[in-house]
Amino acid sequence: MYVGSTDAQRPERFVVLERADAAAALLDFVHEHDCHNFILDGQLCEVSLWTQPEYESVFAKADTVHVAHVDFANNQAIAVLQASRRLEFKHCRFLGKQALDWRQFSRLQTLFVPYNRHFEHLFAHPLLHTLFVDNFNQADFIFPANSSLRTLSITRSKPCAWHSLSGFSALEALYLSDIPSLTDLSWLPQLPALQEIELHHCKNTLQLLPTLAQLPKLQHLWLSRMGALESLKPLQALNELRELTIESGGKLADRDVAFLKQMPCLQDYSIEMANFAYSPACID
Repeated sequence: MYVGSTDAQRPERFVVLERADAAAALLDFVHEHDCHNFILDGQLCEVSLWTQPEYESVFAKADTVHVAHVDFANNQAIAVLQASRRLEFKHCRFLGKQALDWRQFSRLQTLFVPYNRHFEHLFAHPLLHTLFVDNFNQADFIFPANSSLRTLSITRSKPCAWHSLSGFSALEALYLSDIPSLTDLSWLPQLPALQEIELHHCKNTLQLLPTLAQLPKLQHLWLSRMGALESLKPLQALNELRELTIESGGKLADRDVAFLKQMPCLQDYSIEMANFAYSPACID
């Protein structure tokens, strides 16, 4: 065991488990370093180690647990982590066929996870406020009403009833990536708290900028690989917009963007289209 991190730029400290780390020694190490964040990497220690009963006390007060390179054959190993406040699964697979009810994770507030169709109540957790889901393969899914999630990210999704996201009344940040089925965005203005949107490679959206212009509280907008755009002028309606990034786009038909300099709150902007580039550093 040793103290490390998931990334050199990340300020949090983590206790990194290694093969043959005894539970008692690990618990003493946690107390000595006053660190309740853990890295469980399948390349450093086997799942069979930290699923032993004596490890329950180690994870009883876990804050952040980062799990990497693990194939979960059943829910036993996941259940050990039920006390965590934040769970991050990277390069992991959920192979079990048993239902996994996320409400059992009673302290969970933040979750990064690849989707499995046996998950239950993932979008109906009473405390979860940040959720990043990858490979959302539940076709025709209808999202339940939710008043707790503030940040939601969905990547590589099958077609869903996207309009049902309008029931996420507390949502402040929405990130959608690699979703060809996303066409109609008319439901976005029904999200009263929305302040940040990132859309990546969702090229089939209709009325993209006119719809985004109906979000009066929007402060941060990032668009990447969203295809051709007619005009950026609808964005003039966003009086609270602070940051605008458009990159790897198609062609921009109307290249008149001088209005960006007059937007009252806009502090940072960068436009990179196939036929046009513009930023504060550009000279008219």
